[in-house]
Amino acid sequence: GRQREGIVSQQGKGQLRLERTFQSALAAHQSARLNEASELYEQILRLDRRHFPTLLLLGAVKAQQADYAAAERLTRDALRVQPRDLRALLQHGNVLLAQQRYDDAFAAFGDAMAVNPSMPEVHVNRGAILMLRKQAAEALACFDAALRIAPRFAPALCNRGNALQELNRLDDALAAYDAAVREQAGNAEYLASRANCLHRLKRDDMALEDIDAALKAQPSNADFHYNRGNILAALKKPAEAFAAFDAAWRIAPDLPYAEGDRLYAKLAICDWSDLARELDHVAANVGQGRTAARPFAFLAMSGTSSLQAQCAKLFIAREFPNRPALRHGEAYDHARLRIAYLSADFRDHPVALLMAGVFERHDRANFEISAYSFGPAGASPMRRRLESAFDRFLDVRGKSDGEIA
Repeated sequence: GRQREGIVSQQGKGQLRLERTFQSALAAHQSARLNEASELYEQILRLDRRHFPTLLLLGAVKAQQADYAAAERLTRDALRVQPRDLRALLQHGNVLLAQQRYDDAFAAFGDAMAVNPSMPEVHVNRGAILMLRKQAAEALACFDAALRIAPRFAPALCNRGNALQELNRLDDALAAYDAAVREQAGNAEYLASRANCLHRLKRDDMALEDIDAALKAQPSNADFHYNRGNILAALKKPAEAFAAFDAAWRIAPDLPYAEGDRLYAKLAICDWSDLARELDHVAANVGQGRTAARPFAFLAMSGTSSLQAQCAKLFIAREFPNRPALRHGEAYDHARLRIAYLSADFRDHPVALLMAGVFERHDRANFEISAYSFGPAGASPMRRRLESAFDRFLDVRGKSDGEIA
């Protein structure tokens, strides 16, 4: 009897020590003392390798420290203890997402959705992965599913705006961003996203207000500085645009296109300082497979055709990855061969001035000529001339690639 009492007493003391250590670890974690929290969580696991809260929270600490391999191992251990715990399933998906293992993350969030399909965060996370895959239409369906569950869920509203932007439904996207900002007025990400949409809608004064507000909240955000540079360039303020691109590049030297856009803005203000070295640097980065510049801007930085081709290939791979074909070799026939021209410059523009006569001189007996305009319209004589130069002239602003096809 006494021996059994001693065993129970020892177990009670061990449990008490574990609980006190856990509370100390939790306090350190909540105070962002991550190394201390990690050490205390490890002490608990030496006492009990299956202590679920500790496995989960130590995995979260490792993720915060960017040790994603350890975070994944610990989260998997937590799931072995409680396979249907939503917190663990979501953490597992987020850790996989941080490692850019998009297929695995999508499946992990699917597991969470199977446990609780009424959790809007799961739908948003799956939609975010589809956006990374450039599957905006499918992503939009996920965000809409989240909003059917929680109509005022701000992350779903903002992500819905992102998907609509990708689908060129800019007015609808702006409405989604407005709704997100109403829910969380000071959220920097939402303000920055709305700024991008306003920029695409050519409302750059309003876009500048939003991006400045976002930067006030997050002054070290390289993406925000970069987007501010694009807005200032559109406002014909090249010196300020250069300063914004320069800030973005110094914070994040590998930020896609930042180095090239910075140098292009520097050339625009006739600043030739350190030019040879900077031209060599951006060319070397392109040669090493980095998306350091956009193809059009890079033409002003390198006359080497192989590097220009490399720059274009990198741009296409990033912005226009392979997608499923809309046709699969089905036979079709037309009386005339069909040719389509796609342009943002069917207006008073040098391209239109040079090409109008070409459009008008096509052999209409053998060719059917169409124009797809995704730029500004206007009512100029050149616009009217172009509209009459084609068999079909379609204004496709606001339409997705699939709708246009």
